Amino acid sequence: MKIDKKRLIAVASLVILTAVFYGLFLTPQVKRLKAVRSQYIAIKKLLKVREIKEKKLDALRSENRAWMEKLNAVESRFLNRDEVNLFLNSLTGLTEETGNKLKAVDPLEKRSPAEPGIEKMLVEVTIVGKYPSIMDFLKVLMDDKRLLGITDVGIEKEEEGSEDLTASFVLTLFIIESR
Repeated sequence: MKIDKKRLIAVASLVILTAVFYGLFLTPQVKRLKAVRSQYIAIKKLLKVREIKEKKLDALRSENRAWMEKLNAVESRFLNRDEVNLFLNSLTGLTEETGNKLKAVDPLEKRSPAEPGIEKMLVEVTIVGKYPSIMDFLKVLMDDKRLLGITDVGIEKEEEGSEDLTASFVLTLFIIESR
């Protein structure tokens, strides 16, 4: 069998050109495709991690919201600095609503810390009225959603021949620092 030299050179040239073409053009593209595939896998993993972290973050946000609602519910039971004067001024209207007269509102001492961030203020309140209306006044104060204490309650007869009584008591107001 006789091999044609020209054909052999043509086949060898074709093989060499194919190898050169593969080496010059296809190898870098294959490498790029492998790199793109690696990036795709890495991004897919990152997205999965991000999705898991977002779910955890959403759960933490939800838990934080629940705690903030509880905190706000607790804080709403305290007076803040702006509300102290409003509360003390509202005592006049409250005494009138319950059929009493406000005789005096006197702070007993400077505010003192009860807990960190909470001050305690003692105020002596004196009202004049009939026994049932005085009890109504105290009941309204005790039913208030705000946290306050009523101590040192004293009731005396106003004057001889009068049905009016003088009631004095100490209100303990708890004042929270505003955030």
